Amino acid sequence: MPRLVLGLGGFAAILLHGFTVRQSAFGVIDAVLVAGFVVLAGDGLARLGHLRGDRFATTSLLVVTLLVVLFVFLPLGRILAAAIQGPGGAPSPGALWSRLTAEKIWTLA
Repeated sequence: MPRLVLGLGGFAAILLHGFTVRQSAFGVIDAVLVAGFVVLAGDGLARLGHLRGDRFATTSLLVVTLLVVLFVFLPLGRILAAAIQGPGGAPSPGALWSRLTAEKIWTLA
């Protein structure tokens, strides 16, 4: 249980650090730390008995899940958030409605 808490807590701390400090991107050290925290979280979950206690399978599942979230859901979320924003950057239901009802996106030509 302590390894799971360390892994998930450290991962959350890295994400919080990245979003509170206005930096352009995570560095190499942040990527290494996230990888280490994912391995610790996988080890903690395996010790709790998930996936029959198989450390490799648990860690692999977490790594694949993290990569899918990073390369599929994060860009998709950013695109959907940009669709809601108006010209000034503030959320605007009118801008969303105008984008959803634009004829340009519903035609094949």
